[in-house]
Amino acid sequence: MSFILLNGNPLFGLKCNVHTIMLFEISVVNGGKQKEKLSDLFANSPFFITAEEAGALEARKGDEYKEVSVPAGKTHEVSLTVNAINSYIAWDFSLVQGRVDMDIGFSMEYTNHSGQKMQILPYQRYGADQGNFCTCLSGTYKLIWDNSYSTFFKKVLRYKVDYIPPVVEPGLSSNKVDE
Repeated sequence: MSFILLNGNPLFGLKCNVHTIMLFEISVVNGGKQKEKLSDLFANSPFFITAEEAGALEARKGDEYKEVSVPAGKTHEVSLTVNAINSYIAWDFSLVQGRVDMDIGFSMEYTNHSGQKMQILPYQRYGADQGNFCTCLSGTYKLIWDNSYSTFFKKVLRYKVDYIPPVVEPGLSSNKVDE
């Protein structure tokens, strides 16, 4: 016969009131011999997740990730107009994987107000990536996910892009001269 012991006392013999909080180490007992801690028993169970995972899953519900399918031979682009230098562009992306590990090309380019282009991040293939970039010029920044090398496989891209303008402290002006 198996039953659970709480701090050495059988579960059915334990009395607690509603206002008492007790922390127990739970063990599995079989025929009077302790087999293993219950936490060890559940460690590899597919039905339980850690508190960290639960928090991460809860945090994902409110985030602003987008999911888009990038067909074979095509690209997906996100353009941001930046009016203030020292702004940040941040990204986080991953591919929704199937049975085969896949990657996608990623790069960033800048276009100034007169139409001249400059590559900011060189093309590289990733399965997932996150990063940020501090802008030093105003203009248009384009994040490019490139699946043009693929002949057969579309990629499902899950991404988030943020534009964070520079923080200006109230009461400070660039017109003031220190004496």
